[in-house]
Amino acid sequence: MNLEEFINDPIVRKKIEEYFPGQEVTDEDLALLFYRMNSVGCGYIATINTMFEAYKDLSNEEWENIFGFPRVSVGDKGYTINYDYMFLEFFIFYNQQVRKLNTIEGMYGNTEEQRNIDQIGGDAALNGNTFQMTGAEGSNIPDLVKTLSMFLNIRYNLYPEGEYVNGVAKDLGPNDRLSVDTVRSILESGESQIIIGAEHFNLYSPEDLNGNGLLDDKLSADVGAHGMSVTGVTDDGKLIVSSWGNEYILDPNETIGNYGNPIFSIGLIDYPSNLPSSNNQFNQYYENVFLN
Repeated sequence: MNLEEFINDPIVRKKIEEYFPGQEVTDEDLALLFYRMNSVGCGYIATINTMFEAYKDLSNEEWENIFGFPRVSVGDKGYTINYDYMFLEFFIFYNQQVRKLNTIEGMYGNTEEQRNIDQIGGDAALNGNTFQMTGAEGSNIPDLVKTLSMFLNIRYNLYPEGEYVNGVAKDLGPNDRLSVDTVRSILESGESQIIIGAEHFNLYSPEDLNGNGLLDDKLSADVGAHGMSVTGVTDDGKLIVSSWGNEYILDPNETIGNYGNPIFSIGLIDYPSNLPSSNNQFNQYYENVFLN
């Protein structure tokens, strides 16, 4: 979804009206929100990715009955998974609940730099068409996990359970650290989805794993703080991660300088298997209680 599509999309407009009732929202507001989300949204995207992974077997009709929009859209360029709509909604919900920002202007800030429309550009993308390694300002793994549970409970009558730890997890691995073997076991069992916060690490393209399991060309070196979802583990113990919808390899044992283990925060999310049959109306309890 590019900037023009975002501004003119009827589902985007509907969600904006639901979360900002009675507020006038201009095209400029939407452009600035788009830019802001694309700049700082990695943690939100990582969290939302876990939901799409947990419910990947739902049909388009089942998904739309629950969430109010199709999981997949088909167009001239093939099919697109609609991460953007849930990303938008969770971004707004999180900032309203955690950062107490209840105006559209609060979502994107009001500095001169943020108001420079020329910096936005029509090719910026919510879904990772541009690879941006900026920190998820205002979000962190514990708050994301807690807020996701509140969001899905209030908004969609889903009740996921979450656990979060800042770098350590009791009884989950050697030295109380979440081990790669434990991550593999959790993902293979399907019992939880995993998100991580990491800093000072390298990312590699999966295609750059040679026959010896060694990492070749670095995609991005010494990345700052970044949120990602973990989708798998390689045979030689490296993490397969999703960043802005694209797949990469992260070696948790590779350190840069004196920084040590790059993973500083971990979230485990258990999604319920029992789903509501239909819930595509905006929850008036949220509008009446949380927005006032």
